[in-house]
Amino acid sequence: MKGDFSRLLFAPRKHYSSVRLQQGRVTLDRDWNEQASIREQHERTVFEELVGACGSPSAGGFALIREGTTLHVTAGRSYVGGFCCELEHDVPLDQLLARAITPSRGRTDLVYLDVWERHMTAIDDPGLLEVALNGADTTTRLRVAWKLAVREDVGTVSISETAALLPRGPDGIMYARAPNGYSGPDNQLYRVEIHAGGDADTATFKWSRNNGSTVFAIEQFIAPTSVSVVVRPGAQRSLAVDDWVEVSGDESESADVGGTLARVTEVGDDATVGLDRAVSRHSSEGHPRLRRWDQRNGPALPLSTVWTELEAGIEVRFSDGEYRSGDYWTIPARPAIDSIEWPGDRGPDGIEHRYAPVALVTWNQTSHRWDAQIDDCRRVFTPLTDVHAELAQLRQEVAELRKHRAET
Repeated sequence: MKGDFSRLLFAPRKHYSSVRLQQGRVTLDRDWNEQASIREQHERTVFEELVGACGSPSAGGFALIREGTTLHVTAGRSYVGGFCCELEHDVPLDQLLARAITPSRGRTDLVYLDVWERHMTAIDDPGLLEVALNGADTTTRLRVAWKLAVREDVGTVSISETAALLPRGPDGIMYARAPNGYSGPDNQLYRVEIHAGGDADTATFKWSRNNGSTVFAIEQFIAPTSVSVVVRPGAQRSLAVDDWVEVSGDESESADVGGTLARVTEVGDDATVGLDRAVSRHSSEGHPRLRRWDQRNGPALPLSTVWTELEAGIEVRFSDGEYRSGDYWTIPARPAIDSIEWPGDRGPDGIEHRYAPVALVTWNQTSHRWDAQIDDCRRVFTPLTDVHAELAQLRQEVAELRKHRAET
């Protein structure tokens, strides 16, 4: 979550059940956000215990069906990792994929759901701004996001084996320290984020001292290397020449790829920003934005297994392993203790992705057209009220059977 937060305090292993407000005390964003995280974690855990890691209601939802020669995904709901995914109406499968499937005779593909939570700001939803406050930026939101993806040519597998074919999460670990103390003058929430994914030899990272929250909506792409941005009333965040910024949009975020990193060459009084490279490829994306990062020695830094200083005495290093674009860690830095708050070396704080198999599709060709054989991989569950009705019917049938045997 790239918001203007003091720190992200939620720690599942502490097993807190709620946050309690005391009278006459300072109200902090971290406490509000921790309460929201505690409640969400509890609800997701309960739902997983009842339904399982993934499930679709018996009424339907996210089933892959064939209409003529076209594959469609049916409207409804599907639950993955406790997240509720919703589709309002039937949609052709190709419209939900980043790229259309190219069939091949005899090949079997796995269609699956990729689910995560997306952090929404006023750039994503201008309705979050309050006009009565002259359009001031206040709170942000989280929204369940999902996409359908395909793993091609999985071979001959059974439905029960499809879970093993789903993507695995990253296993890289980041270490952080401030061996000689934190020398910065302000309280900061540092964010270290993977830009280009890969292993420790190929992945890169970027960092921000304010959790990546300095961001501007792009109003217009003036030229390949120039944009105009929206500066909200009362905004204290600024851009300067030689800052590194990232230009991206909805499509980049959904595809789990970093945007284009560019250096600022000019900042005009009319909110125009000149850049040292072309960024116009993002002009067709929804809600384009320009986000400032604080590294100075390159657009993105290579991961290293030796200590690398960010600034003000804060150092990080990375283990061997795999890293995914968008993975991030947050590091609260506090002058009051002359150090950072780092409870332990760990894998990414987010973004958490959950996956669920939808269907196996085997491609056959008949009469010069493709014929898809669909094997439904969803786990369908029945509402408790229907289960009760089925049990009542079963009890009645058993009673009638016993009566019949007694009479004969």
